[in-house]
Amino acid sequence: MVTGAARGIGKATALAFADLGATVAVCDLLKDELDETVNELRSKGAAHTARLLMFVMVRR
Repeated sequence: MVTGAARGIGKATALAFADLGATVAVCDLLKDELDETVNELRSKGAAHTARLLMFVMVRR
């Protein structure tokens, strides 16, 4: 599972895992950008890709 996968380091990490043949689950708050990441993953042949939209809050 890669968080923050809609862009930046998270997206690059998800794409790198896909290049290695991993099953990738991606999550982010940005739906449209996350959909683009999923489309890129699938175009690389990552057939088993899960997309999760979520908001995570940490309270101390």
